[in-house]
Amino acid sequence: MWRSATGECAAVFRGHSDLVKVVTLWQAEGQSVALTASRDHTAKVWNPETGACTRTLRGHTEPLTSAEFSPDGMLAVTTSSDRTAKLWRVDSGICTRTLWGHADLVRSAVFSIDGALVLTASWDGTARLWRVTTGECVQELRGHAGPV
Repeated sequence: MWRSATGECAAVFRGHSDLVKVVTLWQAEGQSVALTASRDHTAKVWNPETGACTRTLRGHTEPLTSAEFSPDGMLAVTTSSDRTAKLWRVDSGICTRTLWGHADLVRSAVFSIDGALVLTASWDGTARLWRVTTGECVQELRGHAGPV
């Protein structure tokens, strides 16, 4: 983690056993949390000031492809080659929902601005919109000729 004002290294995140695909940061009201997604099938939550891993998110059976925080920083979503997306409580590391339905690798996911929905994109040529509270797929967006 680098300090943008000075260019100094603030922390080094060590702990994944394979390539890290994504790193993302959530900040609000003087708090910050980092999240990484790896080919080692895990995501990790980090203290960006110290570089300490505070949670390891385990549950995917294939490499992770993305990770993102909810707008309030309370939840995270991870996506994987195992054709799923998972919703996690950041404070406990508990998986609250597994989003099933894609027929191929799930490439990415993003929360709606209010945090009520998650949009996933897959190599199966679809995007899906999911309700966070229930894990229900509320819409499937088709029409792409290739991976989304």
